[in-house]
Amino acid sequence: MSYNYRKPQDVVSPKSRIKGTPQVIYDGKDGEYPFSIAIINWDGNKAYGIRWNVSDSEWDNPEKMIGGTKQCVGNPQSRGNSTWFIVPDILFNPTNPVMQEILKKIK
Repeated sequence: MSYNYRKPQDVVSPKSRIKGTPQVIYDGKDGEYPFSIAIINWDGNKAYGIRWNVSDSEWDNPEKMIGGTKQCVGNPQSRGNSTWFIVPDILFNPTNPVMQEILKKIK
């Protein structure tokens, strides 16, 4: 099934924190891995954001499928506006000691 989902480059909320258009580095669309990752200008600093393109509550909504009348908001969201979860930058640096400790624990 295909869904009407908000393209990650169009997710710019909260407007007071995000400047410009997110640089999408992964868009899983509505497929097997339906999440997106982007580099975002957050408060003037480079940040990494992640979000689900389609939320759990939207999977069974026929109005949000292609041909439907509504668009998936995904997750996270705030008051119906698609937003990003800002990931601590250490999670994108495998040489960081904190990340090395995390990787040891999840192996």
